Amino acid sequence: MKKLLLFIILIATNVFVFAQTNPFTPASGALPAFTVGTPYTTDITFTIPATVTIDPSSFGALPGGISVPPFAADVDTVRFTVTGLPAGLSASFDNGTGIYYPNESGTLTISGTPTSSTASVVNITSETSGSGELSVPIIGTLPITFPGNLTIPGFGSQAVPRAPGAMDGGPYQMGTVSVQELNFSKFDVIQNIPNPFSGNTTIKFSTPTAGTVDFVVFDMIGKRVHSEKIQAVAKSNLINFNADKLTAGTYFYSLTNGTKTITKKMIVAGK
Repeated sequence: MKKLLLFIILIATNVFVFAQTNPFTPASGALPAFTVGTPYTTDITFTIPATVTIDPSSFGALPGGISVPPFAADVDTVRFTVTGLPAGLSASFDNGTGIYYPNESGTLTISGTPTSSTASVVNITSETSGSGELSVPIIGTLPITFPGNLTIPGFGSQAVPRAPGAMDGGPYQMGTVSVQELNFSKFDVIQNIPNPFSGNTTIKFSTPTAGTVDFVVFDMIGKRVHSEKIQAVAKSNLINFNADKLTAGTYFYSLTNGTKTITKKMIVAGK
């Protein structure tokens, strides 16, 4: 009876003492929304703790079907994998490997140009290696190293893999920004896509009747860097603009149909 009571106290103590805060910033929740065809980037930062709580169930069934409580472990390394990214986006870690050591800080960057409007749920999964002491009922405390082997007297041994889940981040919801639609009943212009951009971008505009539209691009001090006349058709029109001859920076573009001028800003990224 005393041993059983001691074991119950041990379980409660382990769960209480070794509860830990998610080291990711943000830990979960919503990341900035993305727009199809528009370059996207966001960062998630983290710091690897020196100790983590390991759930033995992550190792699979222990010899003899023994069930033991979570235990504290000293971290050796943590390997991260990112899943669930929308099409067109990719993940990169600041050290290039996604493998980090205790007390080391890092940054995960999600970037690219999305090609699908499907929202997604992104997760950061971890595989932690390290060592600790496993409290086995009746038998007592046994040292455990992972990856490695665990031998329980009287019950045999089992290979112990890298422990997953100890440093997971997420889930992160990634929604989409609704794409602006043209109003065909009037002269209308929507934001160029992509923006920022290097090379080519597209500008959509509408006009209720066919006619000539002046398209002008000028820099921050008002100097005209490009101009052309567009023979617009009724309803939807598309301008393909190439910025290869422009230096990186902020520009403005305007479209004029003779009676109304609409001006918007665009950003040319570094080559």
